Amino acid sequence: MVSSKGNKNGRLILYDSMAVPGQQVSLVADLVEEALFTHAPLGGEVLLFLHEGHALGRAMTGGDGRAVKPFVASAVGVAAVTVRVEDTRRVTAPESTARVFIWNRKRPFIIAALSALVPRSRGPAVGLPMPDFGAKAQPPEGKA
Repeated sequence: MVSSKGNKNGRLILYDSMAVPGQQVSLVADLVEEALFTHAPLGGEVLLFLHEGHALGRAMTGGDGRAVKPFVASAVGVAAVTVRVEDTRRVTAPESTARVFIWNRKRPFIIAALSALVPRSRGPAVGLPMPDFGAKAQPPEGKA
């Protein structure tokens, strides 16, 4: 819970998600305190979720600083969703925007890691010096 002593600086994090048209997806936002070494969750704050300038609704952050709002995607494509702190008397945080990727179930897609597409080298690693065990050690110049 946020104390009433002063105004805290926070950070809103809204996560991207994938959806199918006509089905519900959960929009998840985290509100954490912006500090030097720690990011303590800020609970008890009301967040406003927006889609194309229209309010989707409000959700309150729990003790873990997380708020969840259901969203039903209507058309195939990419939808931008924004979240912001409703009442800024106790916490100020810049708004956050995420994308909801709405994909038709009839068109398959593949998600692959880019590193999986790059072939691995079978030889020694490039750029690492390889010791030459067959060569005789040479004394430094000037010392014999």
